[in-house]
Amino acid sequence: MEMIHTKYILTGLLFFFLSLTSVAQIKDVPIVKLFDKDYYKYEVKKGETLYSICRTFNTTQAEIISMNPFLTDGLKTGQTLLIQVKRAEKDQEELPEGMSKVAKENIDNSTLFIGKRSSSLIDKNLPRITLLLPFSMVESDGANDRFVEFYEGFLLAVDSLKSLGLSFEVQALYVSNDENNIQELIDAGQLDETDYCIGGTTPEGIKRLSAWSSSKQKSLILPFSTRINEINNNQYLYQPFTTYSHMYERLANYASIKFAGSNIVLLKEPENGGTKNMAFLSQIKSALTKKRLAYTEHVQNGSMEALVNSLSDIHENVIFPYEMSVSQASQFINDLSNAAAKYPEKRITLIGYPEWQTMSKKNQQRLHELNTFLFSGFYADPQSHPVRQFQSAFNKTYGKTLLNTFPKYGMLGYDIASWFIPKMVYEKTNHPLTTGPSPLQNAYLFKAEATGSGAVNQLFYLINYTRSNTVEVKPIK
Repeated sequence: MEMIHTKYILTGLLFFFLSLTSVAQIKDVPIVKLFDKDYYKYEVKKGETLYSICRTFNTTQAEIISMNPFLTDGLKTGQTLLIQVKRAEKDQEELPEGMSKVAKENIDNSTLFIGKRSSSLIDKNLPRITLLLPFSMVESDGANDRFVEFYEGFLLAVDSLKSLGLSFEVQALYVSNDENNIQELIDAGQLDETDYCIGGTTPEGIKRLSAWSSSKQKSLILPFSTRINEINNNQYLYQPFTTYSHMYERLANYASIKFAGSNIVLLKEPENGGTKNMAFLSQIKSALTKKRLAYTEHVQNGSMEALVNSLSDIHENVIFPYEMSVSQASQFINDLSNAAAKYPEKRITLIGYPEWQTMSKKNQQRLHELNTFLFSGFYADPQSHPVRQFQSAFNKTYGKTLLNTFPKYGMLGYDIASWFIPKMVYEKTNHPLTTGPSPLQNAYLFKAEATGSGAVNQLFYLINYTRSNTVEVKPIK
């Protein structure tokens, strides 16, 4: 089973180098060329089974599944499959002793490779970045799809970087969600030639990778976790996700200056609402108190209209609400916007949370009406040229759109590759430090908090949905 999982990752890479070629050998079935190999691009018809398709193309179910991992969820009408075109033995070229055709093609035609290969077949002089992708056969929350999309976005950045003249290798390995699997890869020497490693989703898995990183003095990037205990004592760790505590502190200081002279209201949760995370409001209170700025606290037990009616007619009213779910926030801004419309003399500015970016277009319009500021480590302007260009390339390359997630994992993979690969190449080869493609949703400014600690991203965004229906984005350090 592990061998099949390892091959799953190959799909993204192969789709990435997709290009249509001439007329198919089987009637009406087009052929695509991937790494100088030919594959049928076949659309599943109603009533077909995996067995019948295998008979048609003279192949096995294992070979088809390895190229089309989504088949683990079942064969469906309309799906597009990649099926390798069989070649006659006489077409096989002579290879160096001990080297498979796949290995030779990977070395000759691309610096990219997949899976577990003997280190003797790898150019050790090239910088190598390794991705550890935790696929699971029993995931039901879409985690596998998110990690596949991360890898696919990563590969789009790889193509852009290679067009800039950078030479490097990318290794992608399936590690499952079992920490022991990570340890097995380490013990087997699968990471020995790695310069930069990306992975780690569980506390124990991160702990083991951190130990490897520290002992081998290799950089470890942890883009899937916000709480990394090892960051305090391992200088080789990178945490791309800006911590909430850092955002709270910086935003509190910014707000105390930006909104000085305003009527500041800290909205506390209803008394019967349960216990919410009050860390953000606590930081705001501390910063305001330190700067001797006045504020009031309001428990939202009554009607929203009563709250709005109590606000100042003279000063800007800045409301900091308690943390709430997106559905609660949607109802909250709907009620607040309706109440504010009855009192146009009350100027309101609302402070919101990162997840509010996922609200519907209707509610986003209400964010504009309330002059809302959101703080977030992620922001992608859907109208910007780089974002639109990426989405178009992603759709064309992989034949699908990005998942409806926050953040967008394809963009996360793209930005991680764009920032770290040029850095890796520069450190190992002294190649002039190349500026990668423009970031799509993640900007990075890494800093170690103390001597000997890892580096945490210090940069996040303050996103203002203005009353004039524009979106102004300010990076905060």
